[in-house]
Amino acid sequence: MILIKYVLLGIIFGIVIAFAAILLRYIFGDRIQSERDIRDLHFKCTWELIKNWGKDIHRDLTRSMMDVELLAGERKAAGLFLNMLFADEQSRKVAEDYKTAMEAAHITGMIGSDVYSNAESLRQMMESGFCILIIEAGKASYKDVEQQIQICTRFKVELWMHSGGITIRRFRGIK
Repeated sequence: MILIKYVLLGIIFGIVIAFAAILLRYIFGDRIQSERDIRDLHFKCTWELIKNWGKDIHRDLTRSMMDVELLAGERKAAGLFLNMLFADEQSRKVAEDYKTAMEAAHITGMIGSDVYSNAESLRQMMESGFCILIIEAGKASYKDVEQQIQICTRFKVELWMHSGGITIRRFRGIK
């Protein structure tokens, strides 16, 4: 009977300690977890928090493109560089859909990633002169975003603070 009591107590303590470790990692981690975290970086407004990519895409893209078209007209920008912080499948899908919508609005879209070490992506971003970050919540860290902001500043590429970034949030069961 005492053995069962200690085994159950050990299991309960193990679960509590594991939960506490996960909670502390989440609280003190340097990962961007939501659109709010992007706003806390003093971006005036991120594009959207993409929920369930694919279901409401046309409505979301239509609204976002209104901002992009307005800014492109104000800044006389013929093109825009979509900078993926991570070149994974979901980021690429978002970038491709966004590029298609931009081209329908007669705005040239260029897609690239890793401008910090990829010379071709950096060249395209510099040629464009304008950049929107594609940031995946839960994957990107504050350091990643800061590095991208610094490289845009160094090469005089305007990071559209109005559009800020495209924030991708993954939901369970959504690929």
